[in-house]
Amino acid sequence: VSKKKARGTLIENLLTVFTKLLEFYSKDHKLSIQFLKEVLSTDASRGWSEQLNKFLEHLTNLVQQAQERGEVERGNATQAARNFFALYY
Repeated sequence: VSKKKARGTLIENLLTVFTKLLEFYSKDHKLSIQFLKEVLSTDASRGWSEQLNKFLEHLTNLVQQAQERGEVERGNATQAARNFFALYY
């Protein structure tokens, strides 16, 4: 997971990440439904878990950078990342 410094505010960065994903899914509804079915199947859970952990690490990094800039209060960045993901998913 890249520890590259994010540009923009936390909200701008989160909107960029989630908007790109939603735009991708909106291009092909049938493929998106199939993707969700695969992700939710037990056979795919190991690979999905690894990808999810990487994604959560990226979101955590965004939150930590915002904390360092004083943009948001210091706290549990990992839990904040999980909360943002839950709102998206």
